[in-house]
Amino acid sequence: ARRVKENIKAKILSNEEISLKLAEIDILPAEEKSSITTFTFGNNVIIVLWSALPIAIHIESEEIAKDTLNFFNTISYV
Repeated sequence: ARRVKENIKAKILSNEEISLKLAEIDILPAEEKSSITTFTFGNNVIIVLWSALPIAIHIESEEIAKDTLNFFNTISYV
């Protein structure tokens, strides 16, 4: 994958055990299970609802991207 080829590390909170190269993965407790995934990269945030008809929202905003990363970093170390 391009991320691995370009040596880009990932931090992931997951509902299930997964294994990815160059990724730090934390497993969420069962009560925190969600069908929403958030991708943050650069000034972009993509929110995906994994339903029968998946829905994705793309937001391009430096402020929202920074705040999303700050929130992720806060909850991933709790």
